[in-house]
Amino acid sequence: MTGSRTPRRLSGFPLTPRQRRLRLYSFVIIGFIAAMIIFAMVHPFFRPSNPPVLTETVRRALVVKTMFIMGYWTICFLLLMSLLVIAWLYTREIMRQLMVERARIWREIADRSNERMAERMRERARGNGSGKPPTDGTADDSG
Repeated sequence: MTGSRTPRRLSGFPLTPRQRRLRLYSFVIIGFIAAMIIFAMVHPFFRPSNPPVLTETVRRALVVKTMFIMGYWTICFLLLMSLLVIAWLYTREIMRQLMVERARIWREIADRSNERMAERMRERARGNGSGKPPTDGTADDSG
């Protein structure tokens, strides 16, 4: 393959800059989610602790720890939900690209039809296109 040729994608549509940006955002968010899950699995802070003596200070510390853990998993969940928003935006971009392609195809069909119609008109003007002159001018071969 030469350097000037671009490889053809399976879908037939090239990636738009917006699709590339949405993919990048998705990969970054997935990376953050994976890192957060791994961090929560290996760090001792996220493991349950049962202190032998439950004083008021220890109880407050456990409440703060529980709130922090809940906030941590809430952030992780919100990042997960943002992936759904990005997927929706990506789907909208694909639908927009599909709509543009459909319009291009219909425009191409209309142009071809107009070209054929113009060619038929030129043939009729030259004499029915068969080399024979029209018989009385009322006969039409199009029907």
